[in-house]
Amino acid sequence: MEHASQDARSQHRQHQPRFPTWVEAIVTPALLMLLTTLYVVSLHLAMDVTRDELNDTNVRDGVYFGIHGAWAFAAMLAGIAVGAWFRRSMFGLGALFVCWMVAAMVAAQIVTFQLACEGYNEIIRHWNC
Repeated sequence: MEHASQDARSQHRQHQPRFPTWVEAIVTPALLMLLTTLYVVSLHLAMDVTRDELNDTNVRDGVYFGIHGAWAFAAMLAGIAVGAWFRRSMFGLGALFVCWMVAAMVAAQIVTFQLACEGYNEIIRHWNC
């Protein structure tokens, strides 16, 4: 009987979080903001590739689709890595990071479209209002 209780205690120690909650509460949003910033910067840098008038809309849409897919995948991998590092739920943090990134993508597109209609175009995408 003592052997079973000792196993339960040792397994409990293995699955304890590595860091205090306050550290995780600082690191996680900082990583989410870093991913979001890198996403916006990559879209802005891709405008040089998509600005060429010789490129048709399929090429431009393909570039944007690739950027969005790559950043969603990178967010998932980052969430899984952070979950493993924190000794928390890798699936949970991976899902959180993907949901955050998708929401940031939608927000960036909506905001830049509205800004394009007000005359501030060419931020992260070419919009026609």
